[in-house]
Amino acid sequence: MLLPRRLWARVVTDALNAEESDSILWSQLTNADMRDIALNMVSFQVDTCGKSTHKDEFVTAGGVDLKQLTKHFETKTVPNLFCIGECTNVDGVTGGFNFTACWSSGWHAANRIVELLTAANNG
Repeated sequence: MLLPRRLWARVVTDALNAEESDSILWSQLTNADMRDIALNMVSFQVDTCGKSTHKDEFVTAGGVDLKQLTKHFETKTVPNLFCIGECTNVDGVTGGFNFTACWSSGWHAANRIVELLTAANNG
């Protein structure tokens, strides 16, 4: 499975208002379902309200395994799907390293996306 089970369940539940999201497979989705999921994911917003003073901020593991990604953070099994930053399976304490990992992986993925779009427009 490319996406962690809980993330897939949340994506399906939010986008499709599905109650039995654990039993829905990607292969069962209609084009309209996939469109709804894509629209939901690109419009997702998170409101932050500050940071804890208890030093409880940690990078938590559980995302996409780095072995499933290319050096450009593109998934090896689904072309043109990129997973960066907190979507990847990294773990450690904070202190700027997580920001660096997020920004760096985003930079690599964005450059690859530009290459792909340029090639598609020129081809």
